[in-house]
Amino acid sequence: MMALPAACARDTVTAETTVRPAGVALLIFLSSCGSINNPASPPNDFSSGNFSLNIVASATCTALADAGRNRSWKVGLVKEGSTVTGSIQGWSDRATVFSQTTLAGTASGTSLMLAGTIFDTVDGCSTTLCYGAVGTITATQSGYVINGTLNGTLTYELTTCTASDHKVTFTRR
Repeated sequence: MMALPAACARDTVTAETTVRPAGVALLIFLSSCGSINNPASPPNDFSSGNFSLNIVASATCTALADAGRNRSWKVGLVKEGSTVTGSIQGWSDRATVFSQTTLAGTASGTSLMLAGTIFDTVDGCSTTLCYGAVGTITATQSGYVINGTLNGTLTYELTTCTASDHKVTFTRR
């Protein structure tokens, strides 16, 4: 029996049989490697997909606790026309027990602009919504990575820091 070729993660492999006139069966494997969620090569313009999002506080935010200075999430970004919306799909911090987001904006070419909020409930914090990121993200895509800044306020526990240069990185996953 012939082994199937390796498929891309979460993609399907379809086998089709074509019968030749001489009675020899030709088996063709079709793989759908490279889709809108996991392109085989980096898109030239921003497109929908699943990303890892990392926000690192501005260097001026020295009063924020370490857990509030560098946070990551899994996000889905969906582009319809030039409109982009984002949703949290998970987080990497084991202490985070709940996360909510409202991210919406636009994309044009390699440029992305999102405005909104991310709030996390973190185990052990004295406040219910322990972490908050509020503001506007302006970023540019290069290959699988979108780099930019958050112009806004980061909050952890009761400490806040407002800056125009919080670092934001989206990495396609």
